[in-house]
Amino acid sequence: KTGTAQVADENKGYRAKKQYQSSMCGYFPADNPKYALIVVINDPKGAYYAAAVAGPPFREIADRIYASDTQMYNKVSTHLVGNTVNPEAKAGPSKPIKKVYGALGIKALYASKVAKLDTNNGVAYEEFNTVKGIMPDIKGMGLKDALFLAGNAGLKTKVKGSGKVVAQSIVPGAKIGKGLALILELQ
Repeated sequence: KTGTAQVADENKGYRAKKQYQSSMCGYFPADNPKYALIVVINDPKGAYYAAAVAGPPFREIADRIYASDTQMYNKVSTHLVGNTVNPEAKAGPSKPIKKVYGALGIKALYASKVAKLDTNNGVAYEEFNTVKGIMPDIKGMGLKDALFLAGNAGLKTKVKGSGKVVAQSIVPGAKIGKGLALILELQ
C-alpha cells in the first residue's frame, strides 16, 4: 500500500512551502508472508508520489532480502526419480560450489578428470584454479566462462562455433601474456 501526505509546517500549517512524505508498506512473499516492510521518505526531491519515490527502494530492499534468504526457496530433492537430472557442475573454486549446492540441498562430490565417481548420491565438481601467466585448460567450459578467463589473462580471443570449448589454440600450461591471440573452437 502506498501513501502520499503533505506535511504541515508548525507555524504556517499547509500554507507554507509544500513538503511531502511518501510511504509504502507491504509484505512478502505473497503466498506465505515472512517479512513486513515499510519505507518512509520525508521531503523527497522532485517527484513526491509514493509509487515513484518509496516504491523503488521498497522493491530493492525486498529483492535483497528475498535473494539472501535461502529458506524462502523450495530445496531440490537429492532423491531423483525418472529422467530428472542434477544441475551440471562446472569447474571452479570448491568453497563457492559447495555453498551453492548446499543451499540447493544437493551433496557436492569432489572429482578429478582421471577419477571415476559414482554420482548417484550427489553432483560431481572439479576444482579449478588459475595461475597468472599460465594458460589454463578451458576445454569443456561454456563460452562465457572461457571468455572471462581469457579476458582476465589479457588474451585476444576469437571464437569458432557454439556450445562448449572443444579445442584451444594455446596449449594448457603454456606461458601467456597480454595481447596474445587465442582461438577457441566450440561444439
